[in-house]
Amino acid sequence: RQHDPQLFLGRPLSSLAHVFSSRGFLISLHPEETVGYFRLCAIWGETLQRLNRPVVGVLGSTPEKSRQAAQTLGIPRGYANYEELLCDPSVLAVHLASPNRVHHDQCKRALQAGKHVVCEKPLAMNVKESAELVALAEQKALVAAVCYNVRFYPLCLEVREWIASGRLGEIYHVTGSYLQDWLLHDTDFNWRVLAEEGANCAPSPTSAPTGSISCKR
Repeated sequence: RQHDPQLFLGRPLSSLAHVFSSRGFLISLHPEETVGYFRLCAIWGETLQRLNRPVVGVLGSTPEKSRQAAQTLGIPRGYANYEELLCDPSVLAVHLASPNRVHHDQCKRALQAGKHVVCEKPLAMNVKESAELVALAEQKALVAAVCYNVRFYPLCLEVREWIASGRLGEIYHVTGSYLQDWLLHDTDFNWRVLAEEGANCAPSPTSAPTGSISCKR
């Protein structure tokens, strides 16, 4: 199931598509309101609206930032806090774009509130937390997906098909690379390099994305 591109946690992608087509999608911003996560929110919001999938609200680190984000992105509502959005019956699904350390708590609370969840990677800080969320999602019969979007890139799907068909023969070793420039200068800083914030749950903030994404391809 983990390697089937048509499944999320063993459930057909059609069920996830149904969530996106339903009324009520909520995007939760990074609590520190970094530019990167605001951009991510903007991309998700615009994409969903282009697909005629309504986004009912957005959550920032403060009520004022929520209001500003909603106004800037053309989203109807900016929530004052996480509890307020979880109590909103018009929210059927939540996309969490928050620091790694809070993923487990936010996912758990959303599932307990009966909301479908799409969580940015990683799902949690360790295997125990992840297993708890998987079990809770199954118990609640809710869609709970990790945003491994690279799995569905045409190139990745084509390579997967080559491997499955035997076109590449027996594969003994795979080498991957990960290039980005957001920590290019010595003065650059990002919360991802802090161990207490999650640091991508690995010693290196670059090795974790490479490994986690590659494993899902």
